Amino acid sequence: MAGHMGDKLRTMLNLEIVKSDLENNLLYLKGSIPGSKNSTVLLRESVKKVTRKTIKEKYEAKVKAVAAKKGKK
Repeated sequence: MAGHMGDKLRTMLNLEIVKSDLENNLLYLKGSIPGSKNSTVLLRESVKKVTRKTIKEKYEAKVKAVAAKKGKK
């Protein structure tokens, strides 16, 4: 039926919190968020055990690898 976009509750997995802005009460998420604009989003801890690296951890590993490579020369 028309006008019911985002009316149902959906659970999205594999979303990542990239950054948080405490002054403006904002969370920056990486991934697809279902629903219409300006709708309320409910966040909760994951049930599954997450073993993949975050963006920050990947960046730190890359910087460490570049520094180690410069030290070998």
